[in-house]
Amino acid sequence: MPLNTTDAIVLKSINLGEADKIITFFTRRYGKIQGVAKGVRRIKSRFGASLEPLTYINLIYFGKENVNLYKINTSDILEPFNKIKEDFDKLKKSLFLCDLVNSTLRELDVNIKIFELFLNILKIINRSKEIEKIDMLLDIFSLRFLSASGFAPKLNNCIHCNSPLLKGDKGDYAIGFHILKGGVVCRECLNGSEDVVRINSGIINFMKKALTMNILNIDRISLPHKMEIELHKIILDYINIHIDRKLKSYDLAFGIRS
Repeated sequence: MPLNTTDAIVLKSINLGEADKIITFFTRRYGKIQGVAKGVRRIKSRFGASLEPLTYINLIYFGKENVNLYKINTSDILEPFNKIKEDFDKLKKSLFLCDLVNSTLRELDVNIKIFELFLNILKIINRSKEIEKIDMLLDIFSLRFLSASGFAPKLNNCIHCNSPLLKGDKGDYAIGFHILKGGVVCRECLNGSEDVVRINSGIINFMKKALTMNILNIDRISLPHKMEIELHKIILDYINIHIDRKLKSYDLAFGIRS
C-alpha cells in the first residue's frame, strides 16, 4: 500500500480500545480523513503530543482507497500552538473552529483555501494577546469559511430588487440582512420583507473588509462592541441555517459573551 504524505491539522481524537485512538485530520492534500494511531495512549508512544487536537503536523499514513480508517505511520509537529493550549479561553474558542470544520466538511473533500484560512487563523489566535478580540476572529473565520464553502453572503446589492445600496441606505438600521437568503435588503424593500434582521450599515462594511482583506492582517480591523454582538448573532444564525445543526462546542466557546 502506498504511503501518503501531507501537512495536516488535528481536529479531533477519540479513544479506541486500551491504547489506540481514532484521529480526525484536516489535510492540505487530501481533505478531511480519519486514521487509527496504534499505541498512542501508552506512555512511551512514538507519536508523543503530535496527535493532540489543534496541532499542525506533517502526516504520513497508508491504507486502501475508499476505506473509512487509514493507518497512521508517522506524525511530526510543525507548529504545536502551545499558547492556545495553555490558555483555556483560547483553547475552547479554537476547538469551536475544529468543530465547525469537522462538522461541515465531507471526508476527502480537498479545499486548500479553507485549509490556509484555518491555519492562519490559528496562528493569529496563538499570537494574540487580546482575548476579547478572539470572538471577533471566530466570527471572521466563520464568515470566510462559509464563503469558501459556497455560502458567500451578498453584500453589494439588495437580494430583492438587485439595486446597489445607496447613500440613503446607510446609517443606523436603515437596511436589513436576510439570514436564509444570505444577503442585504435595501431601505425600499425592508418593510415588506420577512425573516430580515435590521442592521447597521457599519456591520455590512465590516463584513466586506473581513471577506476581502489579507487574512494575516485581519486582527487589525475592529468593530464597536454593540455591533460586534449583532454581527455574532447574524453569523451564528447563518451557520445554523446552512449547516442545519447546532455545534456542540458553541456554548463552551461563547458562554462568556455578554
